[in-house]
Amino acid sequence: MSIPKQIECINLRGKSHPLFGSVLKYAREECGLRSLTVELLQAPTNENGGLAIARATAVFVDSEGVERTYSDLGEASPGSLTPQMRSCVTRMASTRGKGRALRDGCGISVALFEEMHEESADDEPAYERGRPVKADSVKQPTGKALANKPFCKWEGCGVELTQAEAGKSWSRFKKPFCHQHFTEMEHKLATHTAV
Repeated sequence: MSIPKQIECINLRGKSHPLFGSVLKYAREECGLRSLTVELLQAPTNENGGLAIARATAVFVDSEGVERTYSDLGEASPGSLTPQMRSCVTRMASTRGKGRALRDGCGISVALFEEMHEESADDEPAYERGRPVKADSVKQPTGKALANKPFCKWEGCGVELTQAEAGKSWSRFKKPFCHQHFTEMEHKLATHTAV
């Protein structure tokens, strides 16, 4: 399902991502949200790298009284948050889990803005600053704006990279790879597999 027009979005790297608060409001008003609960499965510690994991459960009731339950996980660590949000790891894991459960219940396939990995202050801005916009008003980048963006060159990937990711990968392999494929290339080199 595309993003309903009444849901506010943020443009992140040229793609619209719904905002949690707007999806929550939509779930209550349009989708029959009855309850939304969260359970912390893993608290952030030094031993687990500061990773918090939360399970959220959303219960919806349709117009015929049929109950539907959706559950999903949310995770967050200091590395997946902006410097300003790094003290809010548990809260962000909760928000991401709730957002995923709500998206499932409302039939929204696009990841929420809050689910996205946020770049550090040294990278390019993660989203266009300013007021959230309605989903149908976001323009996709074209021309020079699109040509200047680095993408993972791993066959079939094409994930947009931050300048830091592209630079790190380029200095090591002379090709831009996302974090996952950079790690895979490192592993292949370490095990002497031909690349």
